[in-house]
Amino acid sequence: MKTKQITVLYVDFPFEIKDKNGNEIYFETSYGYWYKREWDENGNEIFFESSGGYWSKRERDKNGNVIYYENSDGFWVKREYDKNGKQIYYENSDGVIEDNRPKIKNYNYTISTNNIWTSFDHGTVQATNINEALHKATEELKESFNKVNQALMHCDNTKGFTLDFDPDNI
Repeated sequence: MKTKQITVLYVDFPFEIKDKNGNEIYFETSYGYWYKREWDENGNEIFFESSGGYWSKRERDKNGNVIYYENSDGFWVKREYDKNGKQIYYENSDGVIEDNRPKIKNYNYTISTNNIWTSFDHGTVQATNINEALHKATEELKESFNKVNQALMHCDNTKGFTLDFDPDNI
């Protein structure tokens, strides 16, 4: 005949369980009501469920901002934030939309050089304003001119030649 050891626990209510970080993960009353929660590695609640059938979940970005929320009633919210943590987009299941995202424009640019080429059309960058466009165009041109200068160094007829540009001429 096999025997089993049975441990009987007597629990005082309310009953609560916490994780190693001190976050409450389970709670129950003597009347049978309970809820459970899940937390991310940063201590933010990401899931909640109760004995009444209600649940909610949250998704967060790397800065801890809630970017998605949904619950058992069918309600949901989507959000976007800029690099400073300011909310720039909001949308919910009731049809509310608030869009304050920066508008992206295309900027075409050319460059004049002090060599055999007087100028050439180079490209297009996408930016929210002219200063951002100039920065992006300058970076693209630096990369392109670097590639051209690398090629010039490897040809016998053009060794010692380099191409330059003045960012003020963009």
